[in-house]
Amino acid sequence: LDLKDPKVYKLLAAGKTGGIFQLESPGMTKVLTSMKVDSFEDIVASTSLFRPGPVKMIPKYVESKEGKIEIEYYDESLKGILEKTYGVIVYQEQIIEIVQTFAGFTLAKADILRRAIGKKDINEINRLKEEFYAGAKELGRDEKTTKNIYDLIYEFSEYGFNRSHAFAYSVISYQLAYLK
Repeated sequence: LDLKDPKVYKLLAAGKTGGIFQLESPGMTKVLTSMKVDSFEDIVASTSLFRPGPVKMIPKYVESKEGKIEIEYYDESLKGILEKTYGVIVYQEQIIEIVQTFAGFTLAKADILRRAIGKKDINEINRLKEEFYAGAKELGRDEKTTKNIYDLIYEFSEYGFNRSHAFAYSVISYQLAYLK
């Protein structure tokens, strides 16, 4: 299917989501209508944002997308990672990239943090916090910015979703919306 069919996005933005996998709950319908979903990336993001940790970031995502607030990347080095999601951490994969870029984590260490987030292992997340701060300091990062970024990562850990999972769910959702 063409993932750019405007009729699909019009249907979703209008909240006509009954019978559509992952999108039919009243809360998700509200997300899609407030987001004015107009792309496949919006479906993927909404699937990830409508989770206990990231849900509080939905207003920022929507307002940034609409240009109502300036997109904030926290540090210029994170712009390439957060640009597609309007400055909001939406996916576990973004966490991996952020800790590598901002604090110099190896891919292996970044994946340990991702795994700890996925398992909601607060002890491991807190243990890695010290290494994050040390790595950021070594790279000359501002302490306040470092704290802000780690706080975002910690909040995200309440139930962050990975993009690959959200993408697969969204393909099914899109197909059902298309058929509808």
